[in-house]
Amino acid sequence: MGWIYYRPPGETKQAQLKYLVANETKSTHNSEYSSTTLKHTLRGKVLWKVVSLRRHEDGEEFRYIECILLDYLKDTRQWGCKPMDEGMGPSYYSCPLGYLKLAPENMLPEGIAGSEFSRSWREQVRMYHRKHQVGDRLILSSGYKIPELLVIQLKPLVGVYRGTRFKVPREGVVKVIPAGENQQVA
Repeated sequence: MGWIYYRPPGETKQAQLKYLVANETKSTHNSEYSSTTLKHTLRGKVLWKVVSLRRHEDGEEFRYIECILLDYLKDTRQWGCKPMDEGMGPSYYSCPLGYLKLAPENMLPEGIAGSEFSRSWREQVRMYHRKHQVGDRLILSSGYKIPELLVIQLKPLVGVYRGTRFKVPREGVVKVIPAGENQQVA
């Protein structure tokens, strides 16, 4: 699915963002399911939410995690959204660890349950939250001028790329490769 851009009500960027988050986390209903957001948080430009689906036919409940990427276009004052569920294997891992417990694998809906993308994504979320070590390779999101860093210092977190030192932007880390595994940067 692609991006959806629109201008939410509100005069300020913050007011529009507040509306957008409220709109993306409201409960919905159709003839087969009711959907409720159990918990949500905004981490940078990523909205994370735990969704509960209840099937009307038998009352069975399913839960999964959704990642909604947000983008703001200054010139048109429009917000963009790109929703992805965990079964799509989003390349973002800042999801709160507690959300994995709130949406356990045994409650995932059909289509996500047993998905290799979901399993791999959940492991990357756990890896993202572990304490970094000297020698870890951090892959950065495409919004950064450099693709990756090798951790050389922990406090403050500093990495090196092609001989140049950089302070590591935690919110820009999309993947962590532990020290000793497939190292390429320096």
